[in-house]
Amino acid sequence: MGCGQSSSGGKSRPSEVKTNNVKLLLLGSGGVGKSTIFKQMRILYASGFTDQDRHWAKGCITENILEVLEDLDALTEDLDIDLLPDNEELMDEIKPALLEFRGRDVNAPPPAITVWGAVEKLWADPGIQKAYKTAKSRSVGSNSMGAESNNLIDWASYFLAKIDELKQPDYVPTDDDILRLRRATTDSDRIEYDMQVKNMVGKSSPLHVSCTDVGGQAHEQAEWSKHAANLSAILYVANSSAYNIAQQDGLNMLKAQIKLLETVCKTPGFTEAIVIVLLNKIDLLEERLQTVKVADFFEDYDDDNSLDSVKDFFANKFKAVRNDGQNINVIETTATNTKLMEEVLASVGQAVMQKTLADAKYFG
Repeated sequence: MGCGQSSSGGKSRPSEVKTNNVKLLLLGSGGVGKSTIFKQMRILYASGFTDQDRHWAKGCITENILEVLEDLDALTEDLDIDLLPDNEELMDEIKPALLEFRGRDVNAPPPAITVWGAVEKLWADPGIQKAYKTAKSRSVGSNSMGAESNNLIDWASYFLAKIDELKQPDYVPTDDDILRLRRATTDSDRIEYDMQVKNMVGKSSPLHVSCTDVGGQAHEQAEWSKHAANLSAILYVANSSAYNIAQQDGLNMLKAQIKLLETVCKTPGFTEAIVIVLLNKIDLLEERLQTVKVADFFEDYDDDNSLDSVKDFFANKFKAVRNDGQNINVIETTATNTKLMEEVLASVGQAVMQKTLADAKYFG
């Protein structure tokens, strides 16, 4: 998608004991929520979002809204869904604004939007709503969308419900807004921050974290191994709600994520690192389980369609990837939930700290 990233750093690094320094690598395929987790690190432990970040986000949110309507309009054509006669030409009004946003300088003020009326009318159209519900359930017709389009669908109602607020000239994106906007990581972002975790005897110890978020698109995955030097742990992010989505190559998206983890674990430089799978989008998984059976996509699943049973099944799939005697830890999460992510990142820090100290035979 068309948004570039504004840049700002984390907190300055204080002098620390060497064994308390850890290097994390945030990996996963496109659309799993890596960038959202990276943003949570900034909110919880670094400088948060600057005015420049919020300025950048305002343009990206508007672009996301226009893009999701373009996707839904195209889906109505794929599914032969009719729009109301008066609304059939609305996308033609919206497209010039979308093209202007895609071609803009992200560091400049975003273009003025004069098509909010068309946006509201198109979103309210029964045909668009039918296409949206189809795409949300990942029923037939929506699998032709790419990972970023699927992510836009996930958060469409959140932003489109706020149009009255978004279209105001003085609108400033909140942290929650920024967490939900969609932007593919196309290079790598790095953050350093400090946190307190419990060591092996239950005492609070300082931990200095350096974390790199690397682009997850297929053509970027070959670059992951370049970040292996002095690596403490891999945070591998998976989209738990993708169990019924087919990628553009026809492969099941969640099965492809499990297969990709196998490749990661066998990559030279990664074999000694701790591997922690963050099983993300549990909220969307719970929603999808109401209408879509896991057994229809995983032939070896023979339990009920309850959330707990499915989470255990998926967690065991990821744990079974590593057969070199080292364990894979799996932590369930919803990356847009800041309170939950604080607990998750604390658990990650504690696990890495304890393994690092144990390897150094330090138990104080």
